[in-house]
Amino acid sequence: MSADSAMLSIRTFVASTSERPEAALRIELLDHGPTGVLGVRLKSADAEVTHEPPDEPDAILVTTTDAFLAAFGNDDLAGLVADGAVIIGDPEVVRHLIAGVRVPAATEKYSNRPVGQGERVDRL
Repeated sequence: MSADSAMLSIRTFVASTSERPEAALRIELLDHGPTGVLGVRLKSADAEVTHEPPDEPDAILVTTTDAFLAAFGNDDLAGLVADGAVIIGDPEVVRHLIAGVRVPAATEKYSNRPVGQGERVDRL
């Protein structure tokens, strides 16, 4: 997945909550080099995501794209850290971001599984 796809996932699936404080993050997706550096500004209603990281972030997360995406929706950073992520600054800011991005799971009806021979395909 590209860094832009990760950005779009954050922007699209971040849940609004009054419990999340405003914060700025720098995300470095190691597998994308310089194009994998993102800036995220968390707000209670949404998140702004750009290719321009903040000058003074509250937290910096250095990880791979796969580990970052796998952590979405989790309230615990242990899995992310176990996958080799490095958090500099306030880990609570990273936890608020990770926990707040809730990507819906694919359903059987709309999964990307291949259609088998002789299987009916309904058109929308």
